[in-house]
Amino acid sequence: MYLHRGYYQKGNKHRLAGDLNKALDAFFKSREAAIKADSVVGEGIAYSAIADVYSVMGNSNNAQTYYNKAIKLLRKAR
Repeated sequence: MYLHRGYYQKGNKHRLAGDLNKALDAFFKSREAAIKADSVVGEGIAYSAIADVYSVMGNSNNAQTYYNKAIKLLRKAR
């Protein structure tokens, strides 16, 4: 779980610095770590962060896809 959080924070750092490709890479690694840790909430949060980056990039189709994945997982985790 800590690995997921570490990659998530790294992704936030890159996103805020404007390095969106590195942010996506870190968020996808965060997602993988959450899956390995069997954390549905962590996976959903990672998908949401991925969607945010795609939204900032102007890629609405990918953003919507990942927001929907995040919503589905986070609702399931309730």
